[in-house]
Amino acid sequence: MTIEERALRAIGIRVAPREVHYAVVEASAGLELLTTDSVVVPPALDLPAQLHFIRTTVLDIMAEYEVRRAGIRLTEPNAKGTSVERLNLEGVIQELLNSSDVVAYFAGPIATIAARLGEKERARVKGYFEGTDFLGIEGWGGFSREQRESVVTAVAAARLPEPHV
Repeated sequence: MTIEERALRAIGIRVAPREVHYAVVEASAGLELLTTDSVVVPPALDLPAQLHFIRTTVLDIMAEYEVRRAGIRLTEPNAKGTSVERLNLEGVIQELLNSSDVVAYFAGPIATIAARLGEKERARVKGYFEGTDFLGIEGWGGFSREQRESVVTAVAAARLPEPHV
């Protein structure tokens, strides 16, 4: 079975200053949440080694789940007190997505995610992040906000169109 014949898998990523949250969904006849987890940035490493660790680990996760599409939820442009650590990690992951085997990806704040989901109101997506039911996913309210953000981002990534060759 070739990659093209397999169900489409997408990863959604939400970075925190010391942790990278991710979710992988599979879209075939329906939508299935395969996993949601996080990778902790090792505090014992210096910055370049931390960035390398995150890049390598996220790449391994994408390979393990045979991810074809990806999305990263970026810091809001008007965010107060933006974390340099978060921005560093977001940048490394954006570079990884650009140089990986994914066929399509996006990176953006809530407005970008809303557009990818076909939602006209940014507030509706923010509600999903805060715990409003999303696609009937079981246990949604029990997920952390970062997990919910990564799941919603993964669903948005799964809806990306196939790129033109």
